[in-house]
Amino acid sequence: MRAFIALELPDAFADEVAALSRQLEAVCSGRFVPDENHHLTLAFLGEAGEAEARSAMAALDAACLDAGPVHLRATGLGTFGRARDATLWLGIEKDPQLMDLAARVRSELS
Repeated sequence: MRAFIALELPDAFADEVAALSRQLEAVCSGRFVPDENHHLTLAFLGEAGEAEARSAMAALDAACLDAGPVHLRATGLGTFGRARDATLWLGIEKDPQLMDLAARVRSELS
């Protein structure tokens, strides 16, 4: 299975992202994911079996120990992938707590 580490969006921010998604869907062609699938990726793991997933969960537990809330602020839109099958992403401001959490997650994963 393809796996990644992600944060769920806080309710107020998730509502804003959902509203933006609806606005974009009205003027852009493509397939939009359901609102409940919106997330903030901290690390992409790629193909992972059950053992790797369990190790990743342990690493995530260690990385999140004593972690506090992070501030999310949107900074713009971008895409990656092939032009005909691109993924649209919402940029997030590099908040120090968020960057520290992402670094701790990646460090524990390594």
